[in-house]
Amino acid sequence: MDYETLIENLVFWSKAFHVNPQARDALEKAAKAITDLLARAEAAEARAEKAERERDAAIFDLSRAEDAAEETYRLLDNEGHPVCDYSVYLAVHNSVSDIVDWEQDNVWRGMKEE
Repeated sequence: MDYETLIENLVFWSKAFHVNPQARDALEKAAKAITDLLARAEAAEARAEKAERERDAAIFDLSRAEDAAEETYRLLDNEGHPVCDYSVYLAVHNSVSDIVDWEQDNVWRGMKEE
């Protein structure tokens, strides 16, 4: 439906004829209500699009962080484990494991569906 045309028609009909004041007021209020609702809908759509862009950027950043954590995890296992104290290795290993296991912890809920 072309809401702009509907608004124009309501405004036209409210002014074109000598209708009773109550009918004229009703037409003017209807035109104003549609105009306000249309503005709200456009603003809501803009907010939704912004939220989707922000979500997509956050998912991208989390993917990069997870990749970096997995690389750190591999490096720690291959290079750090043989030369550092086991308690230090275990502490770092557990911290990196928490990052790598994000997906399993349901942190990624709301990922964009393909």
